[in-house]
Amino acid sequence: MTYALLDCSAVIRAGHLRAALAAWEYCEDSVRHVFGGMIGDVTADEILDALDRNREGLALNQIRDVFQRNMPAKKIHAALALLKKADLVSTISVKTEGHPATIWKRKA
Repeated sequence: MTYALLDCSAVIRAGHLRAALAAWEYCEDSVRHVFGGMIGDVTADEILDALDRNREGLALNQIRDVFQRNMPAKKIHAALALLKKADLVSTISVKTEGHPATIWKRKA
């Protein structure tokens, strides 16, 4: 609507919608450029930094070590769920002597 008004048009046309979409995409690209892969959650961002430093991935125990085991498990799990929902991480299951370990990796 704004682009139609700026064009002094009483009708919203396809060109106005394309201009609005281009402005929106520019905003998204700018935010991505400024903030990179940060998600805005301090815990999630620290996990992303750790995964960037450990490209082979980290098990949950190793992620807990990132916080010197001084972060509630609930907060770590919430951050991992947020990262998974944002499609920034993936998981693989690795066989161990006991239960399989879940390895968290940063998506490329």
